[in-house]
Amino acid sequence: MLTSKINPQEFTEVYNNATPFAHINFLNLFDEDKLKEIVKEFPIMEREMSDKSGRTTNQKQSFKTKHGEILKRLQPKTKEFCKFMNSDVMVKWLRDLTGIKDLVADDTLEGGGPHTISKGGFLKMHVDFNVHPKTRYDRRLNVLVYLNDKWDKSWGGDLELWKDMKEDTFKRTYGSVMNNTIIFNTTDVSWHGHPDPLNCPEHIKRRSLAFYYYSKPDVESEAHNTIYVERPGEKFKK
Repeated sequence: MLTSKINPQEFTEVYNNATPFAHINFLNLFDEDKLKEIVKEFPIMEREMSDKSGRTTNQKQSFKTKHGEILKRLQPKTKEFCKFMNSDVMVKWLRDLTGIKDLVADDTLEGGGPHTISKGGFLKMHVDFNVHPKTRYDRRLNVLVYLNDKWDKSWGGDLELWKDMKEDTFKRTYGSVMNNTIIFNTTDVSWHGHPDPLNCPEHIKRRSLAFYYYSKPDVESEAHNTIYVERPGEKFKK
């Protein structure tokens, strides 16, 4: 399903020296026709996805592992792609890109899989949970694959990466357009999100697939949940 003949090892230095933290984005990394087939399955899956709305996350739908294994609940094309993303081929590709040699996939898709955000939705700046709740492995890597064809930039929804949460921070932004893939290290300073409400039409949704990768620690880390932080001058609503 990888369409690109990119040798990931040629980008390892670029990846690890990127600012504000180790990351990279690739356009057209995957077979776009296959991604468009996945998009067609989203309306069916969204009927079963859970909604999360509140001060830090709004109008976001995703599958929850507590309701059953996510992979079993996916539509066929989506399931096929998720299996590929957890395959030995893809994990090796990511190891070669990042230099994280002990990287492993998460077959449970904890927190991952299909994500949908509707008009008015947002995901405030945050760092992710750091320990898998079942395996207790350390979370090391995020891979986000965006699925939004003909997305208008005025609708918002760009992914923001921040160096820190100070007013003078350096940040990078990436569009959530079709077949844009963003890969980044998961750490306690990898601040990311799309914190402003989407301004898309009611019938348009911001869709993506998320995959998280782990490594087995020598000593179990102290676990924390997702940590959200206000931007300078921002106050989360009560």
